[in-house]
Amino acid sequence: MTCTVSSVRFKKDIAPLTKQEADRIVFGLRPVSFAMRDGGRRSVHVIAEQADSVDTRLVFYDAQGRPNSVDDAVIVTALLAVVQDQQRAIDSLRHGPTSAIAL
Repeated sequence: MTCTVSSVRFKKDIAPLTKQEADRIVFGLRPVSFAMRDGGRRSVHVIAEQADSVDTRLVFYDAQGRPNSVDDAVIVTALLAVVQDQQRAIDSLRHGPTSAIAL
């Protein structure tokens, strides 16, 4: 298990993840089902090469610079932003000018 350093002490140039960035990550990734070549274990995830084409921040690279694995924390962060944006949209529909309409 790995741990991403999260404290503000280790970061600079902090900015909110934009809706466009989050949408591009979440809606650009293609979840797949697959079997591992070594042992055949079935699993689900995304493919590092495809994730790399969506956003290079999603991928860890090997020593030769090839996409090697996907940083799930980046996916979770993008999902969080998309869910928050969708909840704001739902809330505005519930409490906006059409709030008399039952959802």
